Amino acid sequence: MDRSASKKLQERIRFQAIDLFLSGLTPTRVALQLEVCPSAVCLWIRLFKSHGREALLAKHQMGHPKFSSQAHLQDIRLLLEKDPQCYGSKKLHWTGPAIVRALKTKWGIAIHPKYIYRWLDRNGLKGILGQKSKPSAPTDHKHK
Repeated sequence: MDRSASKKLQERIRFQAIDLFLSGLTPTRVALQLEVCPSAVCLWIRLFKSHGREALLAKHQMGHPKFSSQAHLQDIRLLLEKDPQCYGSKKLHWTGPAIVRALKTKWGIAIHPKYIYRWLDRNGLKGILGQKSKPSAPTDHKHK
């Protein structure tokens, strides 16, 4: 069973639990009937009472957002063509943290800068970041 099907099944069980509870069954009876943990049923009931059925919907997977689509790549390329100061950066060139702030500002995407560096590298965009000056080659100060 794939992850999305599993999440939908869990969602259906939560809704069934609430329907059984609303029909008059105790949380313990609901848990026995659905073969789930009674504490989970109590949690679902609390969520339902305070936030309604929407609180029982399957949540999006936690972690960094997936930037695998060409649309995301194109959006970020367009973003990086602009001046980073447009997005509140004090730097004259793009940095990982500046990109992270811009993504958060523009699309509400929260991502760790370490992931941004890997993503930029994999998509051939690492050169867009401001380059630190490379140390010059050591000079030979020996006098002849």
